[in-house]
Amino acid sequence: MTEKKWSKYQKAIFENVATGTGHTVVKAVAGSGKTSSIVEAMKYIPGGLSTLFVAFNKGIAEELKKRAPRGVEVSTLHSYGLKTITRTLGRLRIDDRRSYTLIREMSLEVSSVIAKIEKSLKREPSVGLNYDLQRDLVKAVSLAKGSLFIEESQIDEIIDSFDIESPKRSPVEGVTLLPEAMQTEFRQAFTKDVISILMRCADTSDGTIDFDDMIWLPVALDLRQAKFDRVFVDETQDLNPSQIEMTMRAVKANGRICAVGDPRQAIYGFRGADSAAVDNIVKRLEATVLPLSVCYRCCKKIVVKAKEVVPEIEFSPDAEDGLVLEADISELKSRSGAQPGDFVLSRTNAPLISLCMHFLKEGRPATIQGRDIGASLAAFVRKSAANTVSALCNYVEEWRDVESKRLAEKRRDTQAVEDRADCILALADGARTVADVISRIESLFEDKNDTNRIVLSSTHKAKGMERERVWMLADTYRRRPSDEETCLYYVAVTRAQKILILVYGKQ
Repeated sequence: MTEKKWSKYQKAIFENVATGTGHTVVKAVAGSGKTSSIVEAMKYIPGGLSTLFVAFNKGIAEELKKRAPRGVEVSTLHSYGLKTITRTLGRLRIDDRRSYTLIREMSLEVSSVIAKIEKSLKREPSVGLNYDLQRDLVKAVSLAKGSLFIEESQIDEIIDSFDIESPKRSPVEGVTLLPEAMQTEFRQAFTKDVISILMRCADTSDGTIDFDDMIWLPVALDLRQAKFDRVFVDETQDLNPSQIEMTMRAVKANGRICAVGDPRQAIYGFRGADSAAVDNIVKRLEATVLPLSVCYRCCKKIVVKAKEVVPEIEFSPDAEDGLVLEADISELKSRSGAQPGDFVLSRTNAPLISLCMHFLKEGRPATIQGRDIGASLAAFVRKSAANTVSALCNYVEEWRDVESKRLAEKRRDTQAVEDRADCILALADGARTVADVISRIESLFEDKNDTNRIVLSSTHKAKGMERERVWMLADTYRRRPSDEETCLYYVAVTRAQKILILVYGKQ
């Protein structure tokens, strides 16, 4: 068996683990073999030290348990948090629907506001909260836990930053928009209820916790965590503030943390991740920073393209040349264009819809990544209560105008609003009924990494995956100057292993 050749960057990490002092942050580029490098580095830990390896998800944790050196505890943060809770609070039942249960048991302010609106309309009072409103309350509570937020102003920011719909629209069926004063009152009630639910979640006397509580409760209740001499954490750029805080508390006073991440792949801010996590950890720990700069995934010409935004990325000495091409949108759509096994990537979801429908009409198997996106769009359509496609389009246009204006006045990003409106309008194009629109949504959006179909995906959904050939809708990227847009462009480029095709032309 040929011995693996480690790069100079990897060897520097191994030496740091063996003889270094203080904390370390490894800034890794896309496709640089981060996980393999950490697994190898753990072999250099001095004997007799306790070590924790924090994996990003359960699947990765199970795989790493087979590869990590003996004596290293491999765990997800959720599993580690659950052990902390069990050790200090006793064994509690895990109930993924816990927040929904608490909402049904509580007397919420949104219920009072809804009753007030219904009374003004001379309607019979509603019985309980509708599912969409319950879901949005649960989503806001989840994000507040991950962000360690508890103030009303922070919850208000969550509503806009994470595209939570209920506080922005009428909570009463058949009423599209409320008077501004009444809408403000309902939004304020929503934020107060989120805080009330958080307080109830912190009380475990009901004998249950949910998935978010595994991370949040150890920090929120300042529970005593098991501590280790060495803590290794992967995918640092994807951690939210609560996960980061738990990681910081996992190391002994004289121990060392080695955090590995790619700041240029920090694209999950919309999900609650700390977009500046890597640099914030460097500052907080006064850490030594080491590079991991060789990309083993992409061919040379693709790496050269990625260098436009990440100058430090290098191609492997053994890399093939590869191809970076340009094409018109018509070439992508042609029979000789996208083929099963290819990726078609876009910054936003809306351009993917008509493309996917085009491929399916031609008999080419295709799907759009994101079952959760489809579910959200379908819920929005149902919430509109529109009886015709024309009424639905009018509702969407009115909603987009009102929301974009309100967000712009607060100097908050309107991208999510624009993309959602464009998605629904694209889905409605040519549909005969609202039911047809919902049927289209349900048939287009899935979550399968399928090499037997053309997989169309936003960059967010494609992260962590790769394909030999990637078609990238270039016009959808970097349409506004920001670090996030640059990160999304970089992640998209580095999904391609051998061929990257930049597609131009309006779609």
